[in-house]
Amino acid sequence: MILKNYPIKMNNTVIPFPNSYSEKNSVSESVNQTEAGTDVCQVERIKKLTLSLSFRLMGSWASFFESIAYSTSTVSVDIFDNQTQAYASKTMRMRNYSKSLVPLSENLDIAGMYDMSFELIEM
Repeated sequence: MILKNYPIKMNNTVIPFPNSYSEKNSVSESVNQTEAGTDVCQVERIKKLTLSLSFRLMGSWASFFESIAYSTSTVSVDIFDNQTQAYASKTMRMRNYSKSLVPLSENLDIAGMYDMSFELIEM
């Protein structure tokens, strides 16, 4: 399977393939202690997805990602799931957005090139 054949969609918009991509699944749990002193672990959620993405893109994409980064609302993300061999729709929030201008790219006729990175954290 070639990941580039299964692009990520954010709010029904196919985004460019990232330069760097990683995903992490975490478990949300709480541990409480009983009166007898034993620990009781309650798993609240398994497989909470966090995507870390970085790109080098033209300025128009910077505007697209900034509109999501500076919004208080969630974003709908469609990502290919290797286990089910189908797209899965996730409700996520964008966090840790950063952008920097690629040196001398402002001379190009494309509103500059930017290095961008962010995380998408499943709700």
